[in-house]
Amino acid sequence: MPLALQTRPVLSLFNQKKLFAPGHGALGLNPKGDRMKLPGYETTFITRVDLSDDGLKTLKDRLFAVVKAYGGELVYEEDWGKRKFAYEIQKEVRGHYTHFVYTGKGDVVHEIERNLRLHESTLRFMTVNLAKEFDKEVFTKELGVGTALKREDRPAQAEIIPNS
Repeated sequence: MPLALQTRPVLSLFNQKKLFAPGHGALGLNPKGDRMKLPGYETTFITRVDLSDDGLKTLKDRLFAVVKAYGGELVYEEDWGKRKFAYEIQKEVRGHYTHFVYTGKGDVVHEIERNLRLHESTLRFMTVNLAKEFDKEVFTKELGVGTALKREDRPAQAEIIPNS
């Protein structure tokens, strides 16, 4: 039979009830009924210093909305503040660093990086894949997230005194 004349019935996702039954992928559950673990990512981005606090908050809110739209969750967010660069980036000598850890499925990283590229105040960004099956509880225990020490509470660093 010629290839053009062969037909197969097309089943829509709505007719495949197993995808929407409890305990299956559409609900984020594996066949045992446990919640599936999503991949984990961390993204650090640098914005121009002249970006206002409201502008930075708007950018972060947009990125966090993307994470939510892709079925993910924001695990950790930290503002590293304004720092001086080792070399100029797009004729800037200082930048505002922001770091966040999140989970998500599909093209969540692609969409976050697309939003960062479109924002005119973004100088650089980097995304790292942490794990295929990211466990939030293990992450918070290992890194002590939520108990970050303030600069005043950190142990003093040893000073190096040159030999005279």
